[in-house]
Amino acid sequence: MDVKTGAKLGRYLIEELVGQGSEGSVFHARQLNVATARGMPCVVKVAKNLNEEGYQHFLAEAKTAMKLGPCPNIVSVIDADADDGTPFFVMEYSDGIDLQRLLAHQKKIDSRPLPLPLALPILKGIADGLHYAHEGRKIGGKPLALIHRDIKPEIGRASCRERV
Repeated sequence: MDVKTGAKLGRYLIEELVGQGSEGSVFHARQLNVATARGMPCVVKVAKNLNEEGYQHFLAEAKTAMKLGPCPNIVSVIDADADDGTPFFVMEYSDGIDLQRLLAHQKKIDSRPLPLPLALPILKGIADGLHYAHEGRKIGGKPLALIHRDIKPEIGRASCRERV
């Protein structure tokens, strides 16, 4: 299923393409429900062209992320499902700007790197989130044994609420 803006995926209304990668696409969306007139904002990651192994890996990624629980430095995965054979998972919406855009903007206005008073809290937030994930435990105390293998500026977000 080719997901496009305006489509409905389960109980989610797809609003805007945020990014695309080899495994799928990421969209801003709204969770449609009776409690809110406009729906709750969220982010939906949709898998594409997966064989059975890829499909299982995609679902395992969502399930593992859901086990982490709340952390101020990690966007929570709140749902995982499939619609007409298209697997997807849903993350909480995070305001702010992705770090790739922030760095590109900095480069446009100043040839110097991001100033340390701005860069250090961002790096600390990323490190805190990675530490939380690496120390994650299952119910009962067994380690989740997570290693994040895809650290890059476009997946980090700097928020006006001092959340990274």
